Amino acid sequence: ASSELRLSKSNGSSSLETTFEEAKAADAVLVIEGIRPENFLDDADSGLDTTFQQLAFHIERFSGVVLLLVTSEDVFRLQLLPQEFARLIKFMVFFDHPSAAQRKALWRSALPPRVPLASDVDFELGGRFDLNADAIASAAFRAAAAAVLRQGEERQVLRDLVTAAELEQSIMDKSKSAVSCRPCVEEFLRKHRYTEVSSFHKVYLLKEERERRRSWKGCERLCLQVRAAELDRLFVPTLTLDGMEGSYPEMFNQHPKNMGLCFSIAPSGRDVLLIEAQDRLSNEDLEGTMYFNASGGMRPGHIAKLEPVAQNGMEEFLLDLTDWLKRFSEYFKGDMEHTQILEMKGYASNFLVRCSTQQPSKMPVKSAQSSLTVYYTVAFSALPEVPMVPRPSDPRVGFFTNSILVGGPRQATTIQHVISRWDLTKHDELQYVIDRAVPKLYHETIKKGVHAWNAAFEPVVGRPVLRCVGPDDSDYPEEYHPGDGRHIAIFMTNPSTKGLLGYGPSAFDYRSGEILMASVMLGLKPHVKVPSDLSETLLKSPDSNSCQQPLLDADDPDVMKYLLETVVHEVGHTLGLRHNFIAAEDGHSSVMDYPDDLDTSDPAKPVFGGHFLGGPGRYDHYAISYGYTPLEEVRGQRHAKLELLANGQSVEEEEVSAEPQNPLFASDDDVGGLDPRVQQRMASIERMGVDKILWALQRRKMLLEHVQSSHVDCNLYSQRVLNTLEICTRAVLAAGAYIGGALVDARRSGVQRVEAEAALRYVAVALHMLVGPVFRFEGGESDRLLVRRDGEYGVARTSVLELQGQACQSILGRLLDPAVLARHEGQRETAVEPRPHSTLELLSALAFGMPSDFDLGPAKELDKVPDGLLWPLSHDFRLEEGHVASLAAATEDPLACQARLAFAKLVNHLARDPGVHALV
Repeated sequence: ASSELRLSKSNGSSSLETTFEEAKAADAVLVIEGIRPENFLDDADSGLDTTFQQLAFHIERFSGVVLLLVTSEDVFRLQLLPQEFARLIKFMVFFDHPSAAQRKALWRSALPPRVPLASDVDFELGGRFDLNADAIASAAFRAAAAAVLRQGEERQVLRDLVTAAELEQSIMDKSKSAVSCRPCVEEFLRKHRYTEVSSFHKVYLLKEERERRRSWKGCERLCLQVRAAELDRLFVPTLTLDGMEGSYPEMFNQHPKNMGLCFSIAPSGRDVLLIEAQDRLSNEDLEGTMYFNASGGMRPGHIAKLEPVAQNGMEEFLLDLTDWLKRFSEYFKGDMEHTQILEMKGYASNFLVRCSTQQPSKMPVKSAQSSLTVYYTVAFSALPEVPMVPRPSDPRVGFFTNSILVGGPRQATTIQHVISRWDLTKHDELQYVIDRAVPKLYHETIKKGVHAWNAAFEPVVGRPVLRCVGPDDSDYPEEYHPGDGRHIAIFMTNPSTKGLLGYGPSAFDYRSGEILMASVMLGLKPHVKVPSDLSETLLKSPDSNSCQQPLLDADDPDVMKYLLETVVHEVGHTLGLRHNFIAAEDGHSSVMDYPDDLDTSDPAKPVFGGHFLGGPGRYDHYAISYGYTPLEEVRGQRHAKLELLANGQSVEEEEVSAEPQNPLFASDDDVGGLDPRVQQRMASIERMGVDKILWALQRRKMLLEHVQSSHVDCNLYSQRVLNTLEICTRAVLAAGAYIGGALVDARRSGVQRVEAEAALRYVAVALHMLVGPVFRFEGGESDRLLVRRDGEYGVARTSVLELQGQACQSILGRLLDPAVLARHEGQRETAVEPRPHSTLELLSALAFGMPSDFDLGPAKELDKVPDGLLWPLSHDFRLEEGHVASLAAATEDPLACQARLAFAKLVNHLARDPGVHALV
């Protein structure tokens, strides 16, 4: 038995309840027809319609079987069923659109046998009208109603059926699209004044629209013209901060995430959806059928629903992207209403839109930091029609990576991480273009930095790959404009909010890791300021005592050396390389490191840029070989030769060596981890900062001589002294990683624990740093530590005691961190001789001094290692005879008192921690 119910908004809850009760009493299969997906939601599209809420309520409580007959022109629409309904569905069966023969049968079945038919009725009209089953049933009902209402003629004639079918056909056409009420693209554009660019889609920036025949009003709309055949063409967005109000232009990437976007006709047939594409498997893969099945697999993510402002039938659409584009302002806490489109540029495979935004404000004028105008660029780059064959990543080689899906006919789907790199089969060369705004003074240095990478590419691909051109070169591309994805642009600015030396953002194909576009941003001021802050000769300049901060000349050799190192580093990023922060401890093997600006190997003769390479290092050659050596590869499979390359060998070799020949690699994720060698702006970490301590003591003397001889004023003197103390503290703090640390092997598959003695050697250095001569200032020094407040005439004294207190908290806090102490306990087994409880030994050394006859390691370079923080008390907390005067002196030493207080607080905190109580 079956009961039919034609649902509409007018059905009440009582009729639904009655229908379900009758079906339950008859033990019937309940068939509910006439449902359309677009009717599920309420008028505000915010929730399930009331009628369907009631229907879901009764279905969930019905003990029998319910069949829902849902009419939809697009299977995809059924994936949009609200969750309240989707959870009730056990099986979903899809039926194709009825053929002409099936439509004929549907017409016959729609009219019961008892309905009188005229002799001219011909059900072949089913082939004339392309209607679905629901529309045919509706048309039959309309025709029957028309016949009943007609007087004098009882039978249903063909005219009734044709009229009803035509009406249903027009209703379906209107539900599928709004072509009839939308202008064509050409007509719409004639009513606007606009700027047009041609890219992978045509883009229009509408500036004015016709209000009346001779009247125009302003408008601001960005429209995209898309052909139906190209709706699924993939593209990737890149968001860039260009700068803020009151600052020089900047460039800082705010990439939302790695993605591919495309368009799709909405289920309603009237709108176009902007969707985020997902990874797909081929039909040959084991799980491929699930990924292409309409009811399963990866569903696209909806980003925006766009109503075409014009269209040429169903062949071409003009989409208004204005509101969606302005939503990018939310990345900068902007407001769509206060966002303006400034300009638009288009190129063959990419286009960009520059905008400004700000937060809303009720004030007539702005305060210093509120509602600042932010300038940003949204660029769109088309993805290749055929993705590049990706190359799998390896933990020994540092490339940027993204994940892809990999399957096979007999293989479950897995995730494979692949590297980001250029497809050199498409590019004879990578052209780097120096922007016209870059000062000519730096063009040759920039070119040198770019071309330096050819030394790594030539042995791999047999030719130079990188070429850099400047505005004065004859082959400088005349069509170049900032943002043109065909060129790798090199900009220079004076960043005021980020203070970056450089930045090398890139956009890549999420399907393969292929780099599509990149650029290099260089900061001008930091390249001059950093070497100026460390320059000794600058302090002897006659202008060093002026009110302004003295700076080296913009073409000073140290400035050029610094710029060259940055250019080589940032170009490495545009080639796909990540940072390598262990390179400094592996023989300075990579330019992708953050090197120590000042080489203090000999503290008496510091050298600025002494650790700079000025070109790719041994690791960089190795990484380029892994990433760009030509191989015949297959997607999802790891080529056998990659193991040779990752091990530091040549592809010409036959077997992988048992001993790793590759340089060490560690990146941002490893900073602050187990390996103490992984550091930023540090070198010779095994010296534990002793070289910086010795350099700092000598520099303080030199600075004091300059300020006493009036070569520098107190403000500059104070800045240099504080900078020196900061560098010294940072070096000693970084060396604390030796406590509980472990050294990662070249294969990145195992570790070797740091020897236990390293912890006590670090304690010796830490004691010298905290209560030794580093923070001990005589009257002549401390009296001149005066800093002008915000460039005004008022001055403020700098408290050395406060600085030392901060250093105590940082260094002792790391030494006595519970996690560090727990790792330190595990190092006892590496000791050369049996040692007592490791934590007790470390605390005893801090409190009462280093053990006698202990090898101090790097601390031997220091004049004297201070006694413990509780000196002159002995290990049993007793005062030995004759040390009363020493006790009195210890209580009057402010540095020792502050370090002692910080030490006591930390130990007491540990004693209250049940997890480490036994250790303490």
